[in-house]
Amino acid sequence: FWMIPDPTAITRENIEAFFHVSQEQLVPLISFSPAHLGLGAAAVLEIDRNDMGRQAGEMGLAILKGTAPEALPLAHPRRVTVRTNNAVMRRLGISSNIIERLSSEPKI
Repeated sequence: FWMIPDPTAITRENIEAFFHVSQEQLVPLISFSPAHLGLGAAAVLEIDRNDMGRQAGEMGLAILKGTAPEALPLAHPRRVTVRTNNAVMRRLGISSNIIERLSSEPKI
C-alpha cells in the first residue's frame, strides 16, 4: 500500500486504519514520513525537500535564461533515502534478502 502525502486522504482520523489494515492483510505500507516507521510502515521513501527547492530554482533559472519550459526534461527528486522497519518487514513475511538489499542499495 503506497501512502502519499495527500492531506485529503491521510488524516489523523484514518491513519491508524491504514496501519491496522496493512498488518491485518499482510500488505506492506510504504510511506513518505519517517514518523510512520514507528507506527507500522514497512518502509519510507524520504525526499530531500531542500534539494527539491534547489532543483526547482535551477529549472526556473534555465527558463529565465531562455529555455522554453516544455523543453525542460521531466525531473525526478535527486536525493531519496529508503528507510525500513525490519521488524514489520519480517512480520509481513518479507525476505531478509530484500531487507538487506534495500538497506545496502545506493541512495539516489
